Amino acid sequence: MIAITRPLQRLARRLYRLSLVPLFALILLLALWAAVLYQVGQERAGAVRDAVAVSQSLARTLADHTSFTLRQTDHATQLFKLKYEETDGGLRLNEFTRRQGLLDSVLPSKLELPIALVDAHDNVLDSANAYLPENLATQPFFRALAANASDTALVDTPMLDAGSKHWTIRLARRLNDGHGHFAGAIVILVDPTYFVDDYDRLNLDEQGALMLVARDSGLTVGRIGEQRLLSDRIDFRMPGPPEHAPEELLIEPPVDATARIYSYRELPRYPLLAVVGISRAAALARFEQRRLAYVGALLAASVLIAGFTALLMRQSARLRRSIRQAKEAQALLRAAHQGSLDAVLLLKAWRPAPGKPVEDFIFADVNERAADMLGKPRSELLGQRVLPQVPLLRGERFFKRFVLVMETGQPLEDEFELRLASGGTR
Repeated sequence: MIAITRPLQRLARRLYRLSLVPLFALILLLALWAAVLYQVGQERAGAVRDAVAVSQSLARTLADHTSFTLRQTDHATQLFKLKYEETDGGLRLNEFTRRQGLLDSVLPSKLELPIALVDAHDNVLDSANAYLPENLATQPFFRALAANASDTALVDTPMLDAGSKHWTIRLARRLNDGHGHFAGAIVILVDPTYFVDDYDRLNLDEQGALMLVARDSGLTVGRIGEQRLLSDRIDFRMPGPPEHAPEELLIEPPVDATARIYSYRELPRYPLLAVVGISRAAALARFEQRRLAYVGALLAASVLIAGFTALLMRQSARLRRSIRQAKEAQALLRAAHQGSLDAVLLLKAWRPAPGKPVEDFIFADVNERAADMLGKPRSELLGQRVLPQVPLLRGERFFKRFVLVMETGQPLEDEFELRLASGGTR
């Protein structure tokens, strides 16, 4: 059992020594890759947050532009109501919409928004700018105007053409007669494409997308470059943290093959959502350059570490081989002088301090015949300084010659007569 265990222990120790260098290199590489990948992840998240902030700013611009026009349209209905009721229903649209007239004071008449004056029974009394009559009497917003006497404009987003998905933003305000009873409504239609066609206002690139979405119906009008988008099938989802910024949107299905980072802005007084998407490739271009630089540096460092590890292992193998050969040579030398019939002493230089001259030697090894000749046990001599143990060697014939041989490396043979303690000579 012992004979089997010891070789296994030696093998385990050897494998342990051999695995230290590659194991350390592997741990270093893993730590390096983990640190770089973490840094890349942090920078990517920061780049996405910056891109979301940019798209959020653009969505805010689109929302502000849309809100301003709709507020002015709202003011136009309020002004018409005021003048209509002052004239006891005598105001007509040709006077209201004429150049430099009442409408121009709040909203440029050059927009040519479809506008209609409707009585309490859904009869179109007057219209301008190609207003298309529609059945309003059965619609909830018209019944709400008739039932509610408050001076508040109602806004909704009806679909005009189911085939083309064309829809409009409709603003309507209640009109009263001289007795305060419901007399009809002033209705103004705003085409949402007006807001997305003003593409240069947002300074988007050709791959950028901007959309106006009706929150109640999901109807969407947008523009991507020169292409206009009308749809009722786009699903906007707010993914939420921690993977995404709070203002980021996900669009399913994608409107085209270009990946974008979308953000949104709600119009507080209107059932609309302004959405802007910027090209992900353009937004993350600088990050991608840094990522490639990080990965390139990481690969170079990995190759350098692997090469250095291989070189170190080869040098370590050479060193182990040299040590093994030295041990074998030492074992052979020890076996030779232990079996020799001559007295053999292996002496090691001793200095009082590094850099100082040799003042003594130490018994590195002594065979039994040498121990007998010196008259002391071998175990007592090993590791001891020579001169205190054998004062005879202080003479010039011995010590100085030992030092000379050690310093010059030149062998020296000499014969001398030694008087033994027993009285004889050798």
